[in-house]
Amino acid sequence: MKTILRDYIHHTETKNSHGVLHYLDYKILDSSPNEWNSAFDGGSSPFKSYSEIGLETKSLFIESQAFKVSSSIPEEAVRDLQSLHGISAQEMMESVLKSEMEQGIEKTILNEMMGCAEKYRKDGWTKFQLWANRWFGYEPKKTWEGPQDLAMRIVGEANKLQGRSRMGGIPFVVVSSEIGSVLQDSQYFTFPPPPSLGLSPGQGIYEVGFLANVKVLVNPSLRYSDREVLMGIKPRASSDARIFMIENPEDDFVSTEVRLSLIRRYGVKSVDSKNYTVFKFAEEGKSHNLFKHLLSKIFKK
Repeated sequence: MKTILRDYIHHTETKNSHGVLHYLDYKILDSSPNEWNSAFDGGSSPFKSYSEIGLETKSLFIESQAFKVSSSIPEEAVRDLQSLHGISAQEMMESVLKSEMEQGIEKTILNEMMGCAEKYRKDGWTKFQLWANRWFGYEPKKTWEGPQDLAMRIVGEANKLQGRSRMGGIPFVVVSSEIGSVLQDSQYFTFPPPPSLGLSPGQGIYEVGFLANVKVLVNPSLRYSDREVLMGIKPRASSDARIFMIENPEDDFVSTEVRLSLIRRYGVKSVDSKNYTVFKFAEEGKSHNLFKHLLSKIFKK
């Protein structure tokens, strides 16, 4: 089992404890009105200025770290499983540890995505908004009325994100089970064919389908009523990625008679990016503003 989030970043396997990855970044150069105008009828062009967009190669150093998960089982259980049921405790424990390790990797990638998303969202706030929201404990939430409205709002945010990031790629959202089930009631939602379904519920984040051009992923670790939405863009190529991972593909099992440990080396690192954002939705049909937030805080006390 491999975590589905690896498909949404740049993933590299290496046998070394570190790696240097190279990627392309967009760079907006200074405007050049004179050169542009002189190219059209001696300066009579209606275009007054333009911005040059260039590409530059950057390097990212990632150092892997060792992560360990362990499991133990009583000696009597080992003998009983083998003699009575023909089950190898060693193989069973290996399967459990691999699953646990994959979920740990998924959580690491998700935390990197959330860090990028939170930073970019707050970059768009004014100093007064930052101060007021921190002082009053208020977090702006988007309202929605029914599945169609919720779907259109998410698609609209995805289009804004694509316009700001300049990277292209496929937008995706990571939502709770409730938001995922509501989106499936929208007329814009389409289910993928069974062979392309991702991980099954309970094993980690899994894909449920498409909302117009947006991939919908459900995170079963979230509370059912959690209305926080993480949105990002799946890169088309490694140069478009903004989260990078290196991993030693070999599993290192350390075994004793009743204890088994799995050690794996990997590292995940992100670069500054506009490829991710995060926002929250209020309860369906309920408006959300600072005044109502303060009233609810007062009356709850």
